[in-house]
Amino acid sequence: MLSPQPGGTIEIEGRRYRFTAHPSAPRNVYALEASRATVYQVISDDGMSYALKVFKLKFRVASLVETTARLRPLRLLPGLLAAERSIIIVPPEDIPDLRYALLIPWVRGTTWSDLLTKAKGGATLEFDHAVRLCDRFLLVVEMLQSHTIAHTDLSAANVVLDVSTLDVQLVDLEDIYTATADEPAVPSRGSRGYQHPHGETCWHSAGDRYSSTVLAAEILLSVDRQAMALATEEFCFGPNSTTPEQVARIAILIERLRLLSGTFSSVFERALYSTRMADCPSATELRQAIRPLKMQLDAGIRWVPREEQSLPLPPSPFFRPARLQPSPLKVAPLQNSISATSSRPAQASQPALATRKRRRLPTVAIAATILALLLILLFLAVRAWIRTSAASHIDSLHSYGSALETAQSLLRAS
Repeated sequence: MLSPQPGGTIEIEGRRYRFTAHPSAPRNVYALEASRATVYQVISDDGMSYALKVFKLKFRVASLVETTARLRPLRLLPGLLAAERSIIIVPPEDIPDLRYALLIPWVRGTTWSDLLTKAKGGATLEFDHAVRLCDRFLLVVEMLQSHTIAHTDLSAANVVLDVSTLDVQLVDLEDIYTATADEPAVPSRGSRGYQHPHGETCWHSAGDRYSSTVLAAEILLSVDRQAMALATEEFCFGPNSTTPEQVARIAILIERLRLLSGTFSSVFERALYSTRMADCPSATELRQAIRPLKMQLDAGIRWVPREEQSLPLPPSPFFRPARLQPSPLKVAPLQNSISATSSRPAQASQPALATRKRRRLPTVAIAATILALLLILLFLAVRAWIRTSAASHIDSLHSYGSALETAQSLLRAS
C-alpha cells in the first residue's frame, strides 16, 4: 500500500524520487486525487520534478502500456508535454500499487478550474493575458485537429495555464483519440459543463470542437467581473439544461461575450445551438474570430470594461446628447468599434490638456458670438446718431435760409 509522507523517498527502476510537501499544507504530501488516479509530485535526485500518476485498482489495465507507446510521439506537439512518460510495468515488490503507474514531467501552471474559481472571487485575468492564453489554447487544439487527434475530455481540470509564460498544456491524455487507436468500451462524452447538449461521444476527430469552444469563451470572459459573478464553481455555461434560470443566465453570459467580441460570440453561439459536434467551429475558426482582439492588443489599445466606459460631457448648456450610455441589449461589438476607441490611449497621455481643450472650445465660441452682437449693436447705434445729427443740421440750415429771405424782403420794402 502506497502511503507516502512529505520528504519520503521511493526507488523506481534504479532511480530515487522524493515526495514533496503540499505548498498550502506542509504536513501533507503534494497529491491531486481524480476519479481514476492520484497524482503525486516527486523530485528526482537531479532536481527534476515529475508527476507520479498512480491509478486506482479498477483502472490498472494492461492497455496503458500500448497507450503510453502511442502517446510518446505526440510529445513534440505544442501543449502535449504530458505525452512524454514512462510506465512502471513491474513495480517494487513492497509497493504493488505502482503497477502501471506513470512518471510524467511535471506540468507547471494552474488548472483552468483554479483560475476560474479565483476569477469568480474577483481575481479576474488581465485582458491581454486572457486573449493570448485563449489564442495559445486554441493553437494547441488546432494542432491536434490538424493531425485528426482529439483529447476527448477537455475540461477545466485538464487544461493547465501558466499566466507568467502564457503557456498552455493539456493533461489526462490516456483517452486521447487517434485514427489508429482502438475505441474504448465506454467512449468519453466529456466532463460535466463541457459536454455537447445532444450527448454525442467525443471519440472522433471533431470530438474537441464543442468543449474547446466553451473553454475559449470562458477564458475570454474571465476579464469580466459581471460574467464571472454568474459562473458556478466548476464552469461558466454548464450544465446543459432548459430551466428558466439557466436560460436567463446563459443569455446574460452571451451578451457579456458580445461586448468583448461580437465575432467570437457569433461563432460560439453556433456551437451552443448545434445539433451535432461536426457543426461546431474548428479551432482555426475560433482563432480567426479572436484575431481582431489580438490586433487591438498589438496596436496598444487598452480594453476598458463596459461598466467603466463613459462619455466625457462638454460643459456647454447647448449640448443635448440623445443617449449617454449604450443600451445593454444593443451594443456594437468591441472589435467593430476599434476606430472609435483608438484615440483613447493618445488622449490618456495628456488628460489635463485634452480636458482643458474640450472645455475651452464652447466658451470661446459663446464669447465670440456675444462680441459680434455687441459690435453690431454699436454700429447700429452710431448710424442712428449720425442720421439724427444730420437731420437736425439740415433743419437748422433751412431755418437760417428762411430768416435771410425775410430780412432781404424787409430791406427791399424800406
